[in-house]
Amino acid sequence: MAGVGFDAHVVAAVGRRLKRLTGKAAYVAAFARTTIGFGNHRYRVLIDGIAYEAASAVIANGHFYGGRFTCTPDAQIDEPDLHVCLFLRGGRWSTLGYGISLLRGRLHRSADVRIVRGRDVRVEGLNGEPVQCDGDVATTLPLRVQATGERLRLIAPTALR
Repeated sequence: MAGVGFDAHVVAAVGRRLKRLTGKAAYVAAFARTTIGFGNHRYRVLIDGIAYEAASAVIANGHFYGGRFTCTPDAQIDEPDLHVCLFLRGGRWSTLGYGISLLRGRLHRSADVRIVRGRDVRVEGLNGEPVQCDGDVATTLPLRVQATGERLRLIAPTALR
């Protein structure tokens, strides 16, 4: 699972020391801080060549997100497709709404959430913005994720130039 936008900024705000000491509680504190100060970011997400615009995106090959939560309910780790959860609206109130929907297991039913399947996903935004993978910052934008048979390829920015 890779996240771009709000969740990547939350993960980037989690200090390693605090994470070691408090575990998942460190993410709750970072969520609160990031919600207050997070601007309205926009990303161009290309899924198999079709362009979408989103405030955040989660690219997954499984349905669990952040432990027991579900972001892409139909995604299965043994199928070849990626499932991309596009959060269409940005801003503090939309983000809080998404968080509540995630906690209630109803995120995929939100009117301003779209889940798109594909095998080649590119995300463009401000170069250097964080990309989180399974709760850790893994790279920065731009990003490309490819499903190639049984494996996923995450291509870092330097490989895209």
